[in-house]
Amino acid sequence: MGTKDLASVSGGFPWNGRRQSLARQIAPPRGPDWPASMDPRIRHLEMLMRRDLHRPFRLGDLAAGMQISASHLSHLFSTQTGVSPKRYLKAIRLRRAGELLEGSSLSVKEVAARVGLDVSRFIKEFRETYGVTPAQHRRLMRLRDLTGVQSAPAPETGRARTTE
Repeated sequence: MGTKDLASVSGGFPWNGRRQSLARQIAPPRGPDWPASMDPRIRHLEMLMRRDLHRPFRLGDLAAGMQISASHLSHLFSTQTGVSPKRYLKAIRLRRAGELLEGSSLSVKEVAARVGLDVSRFIKEFRETYGVTPAQHRRLMRLRDLTGVQSAPAPETGRARTTE
């Protein structure tokens, strides 16, 4: 399968595999080796975000439950993770959405619901983060799995070129 085939499947959008790592850079997977110095309230908030992606998060409600102000919780979170709670939540939602798109036959609407976003907002945020729509991402990942080839933009023309 050639470059032209990949570009046609992607809807003419150039594919840049490097953009895919943005969500991982913002919200890397966490394990039991989290820094011991991390505030337990931040650990708890991060765990809630990862566990309950489908539910709406209101920082004020979470902060009240921890008996601190929303601004203080936001500051603590940003200091310890390097990003705001809102940006962190967006990153883990989009990363999980990418995993669902690649590894399931769920519709884009179902994926959006599973990560707690309405469809139009999900498509917009996914395209802003990854450079392609969720449906294009799914097609490109399936093609990559079948062929081992990614389509990436040529620097000067913006046309797709093949990378290994």
